[in-house]
Amino acid sequence: MTVRYRNGSQFRGGWTWGPHVPYTSAKAFVPCVELEWNDVGMVNRTGRLALLTFDDCAKTQQACPEDEEPERWLDDTDARIVTRAEWTDRKRFLDAGLRVDGKVPERLLCDAESPF
Repeated sequence: MTVRYRNGSQFRGGWTWGPHVPYTSAKAFVPCVELEWNDVGMVNRTGRLALLTFDDCAKTQQACPEDEEPERWLDDTDARIVTRAEWTDRKRFLDAGLRVDGKVPERLLCDAESPF
């Protein structure tokens, strides 16, 4: 869990991953950006990009217990962290309505059971 607490529709104090394609386009290898929320609910992009599942995104959008510090959900060595070029290729592929399993970096396909 990566956010300290929620207030209405906003997050406070922590990090979340936000998907950047419609839910029906793909369930895995979804282009996502990391967002950092401060304690007053203001959000900024951190510049980190990843290809995640929608379930993984949802996990980062839950509040952590009040007695714990929020932690980043992915470290920089995680294979799901991608370059801007890899992220852009995947997003363009999905935006064009092409196969949902296309334009995925080879290193991610080795670990995946299924692209759906």
